[in-house]
Amino acid sequence: YLMLQSVSELPNAENRLAVCERKFKESYGANLERLQAIKGATGQEGALLMRLHLLQGIVAFHLGREREAQLLLKKTKIEAELLNVNEQLLCQIVELGYTLREARLGLRAARGDMEGAVNFINLRREEKKEIREKEKQERELEKLRDKLGKCEDGSWINAGYYKTLIGMGFTEKASAAALRQGNNSLNLAVQLLQEEPELIDIAV
Repeated sequence: YLMLQSVSELPNAENRLAVCERKFKESYGANLERLQAIKGATGQEGALLMRLHLLQGIVAFHLGREREAQLLLKKTKIEAELLNVNEQLLCQIVELGYTLREARLGLRAARGDMEGAVNFINLRREEKKEIREKEKQERELEKLRDKLGKCEDGSWINAGYYKTLIGMGFTEKASAAALRQGNNSLNLAVQLLQEEPELIDIAV
């Protein structure tokens, strides 16, 4: 609004910023405590909050509320200092093999403590690795499910039961056929495989 020289629209800008702040607090908590609990750090969102307070301070100043503007800009300065990272520590962490982005986020999360930053980075890497592994397992499970098909009652063959039967020494085809005929009843599938293998052979 200031760039467009639409000073008369500043109250509208103030309302928009107030909505942003309310949504921010609803999502992350008044002091980002909810975000801290979930992610273990507030670096990126802290930067957004700092910008929000900066804009609020500018709007308050141009609306003639100088005291409010002064407090908001002072708050912005403190938040900016907390987000600032030591360049020397940043370089040292990068030299350890971490990316610049990881180093910056780590230092912000650890409030400038190098050891804490490295621990934070490693923790985040492990979390991402676990997520990738879980997603990979889910994709493989979905492929296996499509391969096995459905039971006679229309339900998908249970991949876990299928792996259990294979672990018991039954063949892949026989295990799938037994579960298909037994409508995912593991006990019934085992019974069919042991007592009526000829029926399974026919189904295979």
